Amino acid sequence: MMEVGNVLKEARIAKGLSLEEIQEQTKIQKRYLLAVEEDNLHLLPGKFYARAFIREYALAVDLNPDDLLGEAEIEVPKEITKNNVTYSRMWSRKVNSQTKNTSSFSFVPLFIVVLLIIGIIFVAITLYQKAMNDDADPIDPDNSNGFIRDNTSDDTNDSDDVDADTEEPEEEPEEEPEETNPEFELIDQQTGRNTTSTYELKNAGDQITLELSSTGETWLDVQDSDGTSIYTGTLTESESPLEFDISDEEKVYIRTGYAEALGITVNDTPLDIETPPSVQIFWIHLQEGVE
Repeated sequence: MMEVGNVLKEARIAKGLSLEEIQEQTKIQKRYLLAVEEDNLHLLPGKFYARAFIREYALAVDLNPDDLLGEAEIEVPKEITKNNVTYSRMWSRKVNSQTKNTSSFSFVPLFIVVLLIIGIIFVAITLYQKAMNDDADPIDPDNSNGFIRDNTSDDTNDSDDVDADTEEPEEEPEEEPEETNPEFELIDQQTGRNTTSTYELKNAGDQITLELSSTGETWLDVQDSDGTSIYTGTLTESESPLEFDISDEEKVYIRTGYAEALGITVNDTPLDIETPPSVQIFWIHLQEGVE
């Protein structure tokens, strides 16, 4: 009879593995691995677990578990069969199903009781209100301390008085604010290799939208008040127009490499661009007096 534990131990030592490493691979506790090596299978949770532990151990040290378990049949008998496992699973499902059915049926009487209580309360409230109405004293229209009130005439007079006193005043038409169009004012221009033009934008309003378009291929560099780039690249006709919200900016810097094809518009007001030279720089101040 072959000692399975000794075979597994020699295979582990030959591969240079420790019991801790085998434990890490198989997720089997070290004390159970040691019991397998020493053939103390009675220390394992059960004989079924002995077969499972031997199989995992064999795979970890590159041994064929079927051959090993076949030779060790006398040492590790098959106590739990597939039919027993299947029967246990079926019994577990049956118990769970009975528990669910019991819970469902127990809910139905409770629901009926709640409905009956609600119905009884509703009927009681209805009967109580009816009894209160029956006990109330009827009103005698002729007993009004000797006076009979003519509701028709009084109501008519009152309505006439209300209509006369509550004439609605005529609403005065609201004055529409005068529309102001944005206006560019050239405040400085320096010519040379590159023309630098500085404009001041007036009457732009609170919402300011910058629109850039191109009729060809125009290289652009657009920066905000802090010098942060808003757009850098080549603007083509198919990509036009580009729109930017510059309401919170004090000024905007625009540099173009092909001014002939560039169009600059602020709130639908175009900026007249002198064509030569092609490379131009534009400063647009959005607040009066900003330099």
